[in-house]
Amino acid sequence: MACRTVVAGLVFLTCLVAWPAVAEDPEESIRATVRNFYAAYSGRDHARLRTLVTDDYRLLESGELLDIDGDIAGMPAEALHPTRKDTFDFRQVQVDGGSAHAVYFLASELYDDQRGARSRRWLESVVLRQVDGHWRVALLHSTPIPPAAASIAAAVETPSATDWPMWAYGITTLPQPGDTAVPQRAPGPWVNPDLPIEEQTRLRQVKGSTQWYSLAQLYDQQHAPDWFPEQHGPVPAAISRGPASLGDQTRACGGCHRINGGGRPENAPVYGLPVTYFLRQMDDFRAGRRHSADPRKPNLPTMIAMARALSEDEARAVAEFWSRQDGGPPIQVIETDRVPPTRLRSNNLYVRTALEPLEPLGERILEVPEHLDGELFLDDPRAGHIAYVPPGSLARGRALAETGRDADGATPVTLPCTSCHGADLLGAGEAPPIAGRSPSYAVRQLHGFKTGARNGGMALLMQPVVARLDAGQMLAISAYLASLPRGPRQDPD
Repeated sequence: MACRTVVAGLVFLTCLVAWPAVAEDPEESIRATVRNFYAAYSGRDHARLRTLVTDDYRLLESGELLDIDGDIAGMPAEALHPTRKDTFDFRQVQVDGGSAHAVYFLASELYDDQRGARSRRWLESVVLRQVDGHWRVALLHSTPIPPAAASIAAAVETPSATDWPMWAYGITTLPQPGDTAVPQRAPGPWVNPDLPIEEQTRLRQVKGSTQWYSLAQLYDQQHAPDWFPEQHGPVPAAISRGPASLGDQTRACGGCHRINGGGRPENAPVYGLPVTYFLRQMDDFRAGRRHSADPRKPNLPTMIAMARALSEDEARAVAEFWSRQDGGPPIQVIETDRVPPTRLRSNNLYVRTALEPLEPLGERILEVPEHLDGELFLDDPRAGHIAYVPPGSLARGRALAETGRDADGATPVTLPCTSCHGADLLGAGEAPPIAGRSPSYAVRQLHGFKTGARNGGMALLMQPVVARLDAGQMLAISAYLASLPRGPRQDPD
């Protein structure tokens, strides 16, 4: 298999040095461990290779996930094993206690008698953990870079003002230096001053549910409504009520992301994510490595505070529960040049005020709840969302996602999404599923990678991938991804 041959080539010939313990300079220890790991590949030293990886080591390449046995089995026969000269370009090394991440480009000059001389390049991210005082490789995420796409490795560029996807953030003006987020309202019971008290205390019900809630209960951010409890198992307390450590200032995780994990366009869909990926995002929020490209986004400071308040047990319980959920109805993606009128609510959510397509869409995606503005108050989890996208977006997005090229077949501007997220884009290993997700959320993340707002260990792998994408290409990719089937739910680790 070609990709295994590639992995077998990720090696150094000249660095068979001592196994590095955790030294005074931990970043240099990480680099040395990576080099020794590849040296073992080069020398076909299987025994040494096993001492350099964790028991749960995984290789993710071209959408395939292999353990160490599968990795070794994929090495080429000794007669075909190339000699090579490798050059590492480490872009970032992060050490966080007993774990670490490194991101680098690898350029290799290879030679064997059958194929002669050739050059290859890879973009890689490696996760390491300390075991008995030594660094070991836990996850190697390897992406081959096609020769025609070598320029994809360019540095991340700051988007211009005209290349800012404001529609994805629900904003009408660009952020300015010094901007900060206005804190969200305090959690707990809240009275809507625009409605009579009797209207807010009257019990209500959505069709098909056995549960009853008042508007006052639905407004209470410390109690996430669960209209259909029979459709899932026990809900972790952090989802239904919030992190215990926050006491009377807690917020229910399910208040924003819903019990089914589907979320809404202004926040994140968290259903069906690998547990390890979810927990890594919590670590990134806690450590200040995950922000919004718009510093005014009000739910980002709330999310950071929530991640820091969650205990390890609470975070894992939340991750495992949401990994089993399906997120509710799929997004309806409609190609059109005209859309219904909308208004922008205070939570950065667009809502329709009528059904007739009276306004031009332009170069944006309009993602709105299925229900009209006046029907949203019950927050029925069976009501989905509609994404209106410009004509031609799906074909253009498919070309970019599958080949890395724009629809005109020009030089690649990115790497195929399938190379890491799987052939069906439903995820592979720690690479999350991206099919069927909110296009507004997807564009915010692509834009965040490009601006460096997302700067965690695994995010570093995405930054050069999106460096050359403009807002229109991000729009097309996210529209296409949103139109795909979501697939089966994840099994927790």
